[in-house]
Amino acid sequence: MVTEMDFGNMLGDSFAYAKDAVVGKWVRWILLNISCIIFPLILGYMMRIYRGENPAPELDRWGEMFIDGIKLFIVGLIYAIPAIIIGFVLVLTTILALGTAMVNPPVNPGVVLSLIGADILVFIIFTLVVIIIGLIRATAWVRFARTNSFGEAFNFSAIFNHMGKIGLVNYLSRCS
Repeated sequence: MVTEMDFGNMLGDSFAYAKDAVVGKWVRWILLNISCIIFPLILGYMMRIYRGENPAPELDRWGEMFIDGIKLFIVGLIYAIPAIIIGFVLVLTTILALGTAMVNPPVNPGVVLSLIGADILVFIIFTLVVIIIGLIRATAWVRFARTNSFGEAFNFSAIFNHMGKIGLVNYLSRCS
């Protein structure tokens, strides 16, 4: 169980890590900003952080960092598939609601309201799925980074076991 003192230590450690990584290191700042534009580079840098490199990793071995970033992106994209599908359904129901209202005058309020209700329901489901996927993906990315195994990124029993050991409240505070 994580105590309040542990949270204070974790917060202090995270500030110290960030401070050591960028304070007074203008070249690193510039390179990190460039890496944000070329997103596989920043994802590759995140992989190094997820691996637990301490102090903060250097921005070097650009080819390796780019490839690692693409791998991490692929894992994230696979996790996003359910949200993409639900988002697609949301867009379709919205188009159907608007199209029904515009194409079939006089507008049948019951049909439009039912489609808007479906839109709201799909949006709520979409939001919940995105939140749940985000929580699971955080652990999956760390597992993937530390093992460099796609299988471990999708080892749901190990992911849920790890999340359960931390506890939901503690897990949420660590993911944010």
